[in-house]
Amino acid sequence: MERLPLTLTTSPARRQFKKLVGNNNHLLITILIGLHGVGSGELAAGASFSTSWAPQDPYASAQRSREYALKAQLAWLTDALDSYRRLVSEPPVRLLNDDMLNQISDQDGLAEKLNALNVASGAAVTAESALVQMAVVWRNKIIHSRARSKLEPRWQKILRDAKPYIQERYSGLDIDRTLSSMANNQAPRFKEVTAFVRASQTFVQQIDEKLTEAADLELYLTDALKEYVGGTPGVAPLSRAQNLWGKDRGHRVNSFIQVATSMGMSMDSNASGISSVDIDKMLEWTPRQAVKNLFPEID
Repeated sequence: MERLPLTLTTSPARRQFKKLVGNNNHLLITILIGLHGVGSGELAAGASFSTSWAPQDPYASAQRSREYALKAQLAWLTDALDSYRRLVSEPPVRLLNDDMLNQISDQDGLAEKLNALNVASGAAVTAESALVQMAVVWRNKIIHSRARSKLEPRWQKILRDAKPYIQERYSGLDIDRTLSSMANNQAPRFKEVTAFVRASQTFVQQIDEKLTEAADLELYLTDALKEYVGGTPGVAPLSRAQNLWGKDRGHRVNSFIQVATSMGMSMDSNASGISSVDIDKMLEWTPRQAVKNLFPEID
């Protein structure tokens, strides 16, 4: 029986989330610095711009553009959160079991689905959980003019109870002022948007740690093998299976590991890894058996 010393500590879904939002605060600051220059009259369109730009009131134009940038950042963030939720729900990098999926799919709206993901993962419901809820509700209010989204009282209570913690951790953010601004349909401030970004990163990290810790590594590897064999458009699954199962056993083990690492797993000699009769049998498949067993629906 082979022992594959593989582990999963950070999911591809979290890596994708970090890629989507990791540098956004820096980019937003750059935009706002440029808009400050426009509003103060220190900057104007250069000769290389291929369009005319001559606002009657540069300061007012800069302020509207600043509000637009903050709203866009908030919309981008909530889309990234939804992307994380979807990625951990679907092969080949699925981390949710059927019970978890049912708990989440029964919910309406992104805020409810993210809360269900939080609870299903076993991660604690924290101030960051409430800030994520607030970010999604606020995004709905500013993007959809007729949205009637409201932050539930329980989330407001969590935020108010955590007021000292939020003020200390999120650069002096006044949660009472933030709640009031959202309730009055005002645009979020820079401090609020950056707090939402940071809270979302912590929120995803806490969930991801729980999901990867409890992950069924054999199922995860099976999904990865299915993606390898059948996930290339225009290439017959049998041809892909030949690349892996058409070689000797030592090469198959190495190929299994390569496929697994391409899907976010990593080698760790101290990990319990994957060691089971099922995996041992998988290594003994012929290419045709591999296609048949991975894709029983294919004749």
